[in-house]
Amino acid sequence: MSPARPVFDFSAPRSLGNLGPRDKTLEALNEKLAALVAKRDKYVADQRAKARPKTSSFDRVVEDTLKAQIKR
Repeated sequence: MSPARPVFDFSAPRSLGNLGPRDKTLEALNEKLAALVAKRDKYVADQRAKARPKTSSFDRVVEDTLKAQIKR
C-alpha cells in the first residue's frame, strides 16, 4: 500500500513577482500569524513554568509520559 499523498502541495515553488495583490496580502498575514503564534507559545511556556506545582499531578504525569513517548 502506498503512503497517502497530501491533497495540496504547499511546497511548490512560486516566484514572488507573479503573485497578485491578494497573494501578497495573504503572505503578509501568514507572517503576522506566525509571529503571533510564536509569541503565544512563548507566553504559554512561561506561564507553565511559573505554575508548575512542586508535587506530581495526574496532568503532569500524563504530559511527561507523552513527551517521553514522542522522543522515541
